[in-house]
Amino acid sequence: MGETTRRLLWFVGLAVASLAVCGTAAFVFREFIFFVLAH
Repeated sequence: MGETTRRLLWFVGLAVASLAVCGTAAFVFREFIFFVLAH
């Protein structure tokens, strides 16, 4: 029970972390493109 819960939480945490990283990377990339196009 505890092992399964820990594994599930680890998987959920990894998914959330990867989504956050992808979102941040997309945001930074979009801002960089806008900055390059504006100058």
